[in-house]
Amino acid sequence: DAMEDDLIYASAGQRLAAYGIDYCIMVLYGMALVSIGLVLGGVVTGPPETLAGKALAHALGFFLLTVPTILYGALMEASSWRATVGKRMMGVFVTSPEGETLPLRRTLIRNAIKFAPWEVAHAAIWFVPGRPFVDPMPAFNIFLCFAALAFWLAYVVMLFTKKGRTAYDRAAHSIVQSFPRPDPAILPDDAG
Repeated sequence: DAMEDDLIYASAGQRLAAYGIDYCIMVLYGMALVSIGLVLGGVVTGPPETLAGKALAHALGFFLLTVPTILYGALMEASSWRATVGKRMMGVFVTSPEGETLPLRRTLIRNAIKFAPWEVAHAAIWFVPGRPFVDPMPAFNIFLCFAALAFWLAYVVMLFTKKGRTAYDRAAHSIVQSFPRPDPAILPDDAG
């Protein structure tokens, strides 16, 4: 891996900040969805109580929020940018270990695995006995939420390794690089 050793890996701070920016973008998207839902659907009277209602609510959340989030990351990382908006703002980009743009199939794998814990937590929240967000969660659902949190924390811890490769980076055979910083010693003098 001589080629891989010459790469500049993105720092944990860059990657976490990029995720924070992308998360803000997804929150704005979610707020737009809620606003549209309120305009089109009126006021929701409360969380669903039937299994069919919970399944519908979870499916809507999955197809209107989770799938677009995965597609946002996958399509942007497979594009010529090789980065989401957050990554681009933080000066980092996703490639193969050889430095090539990843094909869409691999960026889909990368982002699906990245957001799998998020989806597990959503399922645990929606499929509680009684009303989601209102009635207490049973122990198994709480366990699923903590398991999802543990996976997310493992992702964060992996960012602090030498190459910062997470489980989803390894599964997609990807790395996150940082754009090289210009050397101030060789920059042109503008004092002229």
